[in-house]
Amino acid sequence: FFLSKNEYSAASYDISPDGLEVAFAANTDRTGTLPNFDVIVLEACGCKAPRNVTADNPGDDDAPLYSPDGRWLAFTQQKIPTFYADRARLMLRDRAPGGATRSLSGDWDRSAAALSWRPDSKALYGAIDDAGTNRVWRFDLATGSERRLTDFGPEYSIQDFDVSRDGKEIVFDRQRVTSVEWASYSIL
Repeated sequence: FFLSKNEYSAASYDISPDGLEVAFAANTDRTGTLPNFDVIVLEACGCKAPRNVTADNPGDDDAPLYSPDGRWLAFTQQKIPTFYADRARLMLRDRAPGGATRSLSGDWDRSAAALSWRPDSKALYGAIDDAGTNRVWRFDLATGSERRLTDFGPEYSIQDFDVSRDGKEIVFDRQRVTSVEWASYSIL
């Protein structure tokens, strides 16, 4: 794999809650002509070879994010190679030995982005583009369902948000052309 000289941010990697593993997105194309970002998992001790956990997907995989309890590794996945506008599916990998990877967003028609875990690891939240406006959505692990949590109309767009430690509220900025406001919202 090759570490890109650009396109990296805090969303490009994550460290497992126990500190024993690092997951990151890296270009695995050896030709230099067809970039393919995959999620690579590396033992923090450096004592084992890196593992490409998304090698079977020809499109880009990105934004790895460990669950707070350490059981899951979430990431986004595009299926069409080199097509920037392909939908980013929300994937969930069980970290147990022999654990499976499944799509949490299924046939949902939007791209998963700006993901954050619920503190109890039962759901993921994301600021998702929905008809030209970012809204906060919740993805439930048990049911596999998604639910829109915020809708302030087309004049407001959620850019940044965070989930409270008790998982009962989100704090976010909602932006419109003329202003930025910070607000909190109950998500129970």
